[in-house]
Amino acid sequence: MTHLTFILLAVLFSQCAIADNNKVSIELIGNQRCFKTNSLPDHQFGPFRNGTKVKAIQLTLCVTRKPKKRSKSVKLTGSMGIALNGIQFQPNTSGFFDPSTARGHGRNGDRNWSFDLSGAPDQRGLDNNNAHVGKLGSYHYHSLPLNLIAKQSAKRNSLVGYAADGFEIHFVGNQVTSAYQIKQGLRPTKTPSGSYDGTYNEDYEFVASSSSLDKCNMGNLDGKNVYFLTKRYPFIPRCLWGAPSADFLRERGSRNRGGNRQ
Repeated sequence: MTHLTFILLAVLFSQCAIADNNKVSIELIGNQRCFKTNSLPDHQFGPFRNGTKVKAIQLTLCVTRKPKKRSKSVKLTGSMGIALNGIQFQPNTSGFFDPSTARGHGRNGDRNWSFDLSGAPDQRGLDNNNAHVGKLGSYHYHSLPLNLIAKQSAKRNSLVGYAADGFEIHFVGNQVTSAYQIKQGLRPTKTPSGSYDGTYNEDYEFVASSSSLDKCNMGNLDGKNVYFLTKRYPFIPRCLWGAPSADFLRERGSRNRGGNRQ
């Protein structure tokens, strides 16, 4: 048993006795794969800053069963995708460098420096499953969903979810690594100043020769294109190669509240 496997199993067994109200179903409707979820996790969660509460939010989120890789990628404008347990993957934040705020970042900050919740030292605010709660009470993953990974690992299954463009999302541990690396030296601005340390997405650079994965963390698994979660930045892909489902685009699913696709 590897050290990583031991840690993942420990996470699983320490949380499996926690009562939860998770409800999720996956239905194949024509060329669509549809998740009906109440957005509640199937594992222990929290606590969060300021006593933020997780709310049940009924959603139906559908992705194509026949994804196509296009010649150009698109940056995320909503969720990256959805996990098998019905929780959305939302790696990005709406925070930007803003020295006027207590935490040093806010919605109205400098757009040239976007805050990365998963990489920022001492400012995580995430629970043991690398998730937190949005302003509307929606629970979502910013990095590796450890409990889900542990469950799938126990089944010897690397599939953890589906991207908004329909491609599968997998986690295979150290079998693949991210091609992103922290830049060397100092930031070229007076504010924010200091060394590149992972606080901002702009602290990283893509080095194609360092990995088999591309800039969207896509690679090949058993002869097909899939996205990978990685143990290093970006953790969850920050761009997509296919056409994202409209269900994921606006306010990370908020347009779809109530469970009806529009």
